[in-house]
Amino acid sequence: MPLVDLTPFGFTPTEAAAYSALVDLGPASGYAVAKRLGIARANAYQALDGLVTKGAAALLEGTPRRYRALHPQALLTLIIEHETRKLDRLERQVTAQPPQGAEPLIELRGERAVREAATRAIVRADGPVRCVGRPADLRELGPAFRARAAAGRPFTVWSVGTAEGVSPAVIAVVEPERMAGLFASPAFLLIADGALAATLEPEILGYWATTPLVVGLVDAAITSLTGA
Repeated sequence: MPLVDLTPFGFTPTEAAAYSALVDLGPASGYAVAKRLGIARANAYQALDGLVTKGAAALLEGTPRRYRALHPQALLTLIIEHETRKLDRLERQVTAQPPQGAEPLIELRGERAVREAATRAIVRADGPVRCVGRPADLRELGPAFRARAAAGRPFTVWSVGTAEGVSPAVIAVVEPERMAGLFASPAFLLIADGALAATLEPEILGYWATTPLVVGLVDAAITSLTGA
């Protein structure tokens, strides 16, 4: 398999290479991994033991020592869970700080970045939440809206085109023509203790801000689209 870059998530370069080698080889010894990577056997075993410690591989019973890689999708889930816990700790620390400092416009690139920012904003916002999105966007955010509903916190959702298959309580449908009149491509708009606006074609690019000017502009766009 192509080399998976695990280094941003606490793995060493040798551990990342050893993981990819294990996926290619199947259950393998340190010797086989060392031969595949062209490194010393001691370095291979060190990397493999590091993978076991971090949950990315398992040490099999028997002699010689053999290792099996965690399934790539399971590894992704493991990393997401670990990173989410770190973000939760950081969020608790940040929200405990006094509300001082600059309020920049934060650029969000890609579906995951936009979805994670929207999910956190929907779940955490103290004030009312207003959201306009396509059915596919709203389905992805369904768990966040359900969590907000369970907490008894208000939110209002409009779906673009149709509300079919959308789990949150959609109060109305926005005609796609109205969206096209304001934006060159389909957009996602959210007000939740700040404002998030994302264009969805040809690439997903979003912006998050808490400054009154940006929040006011996004809120005005939602009002223009929905009449509410």
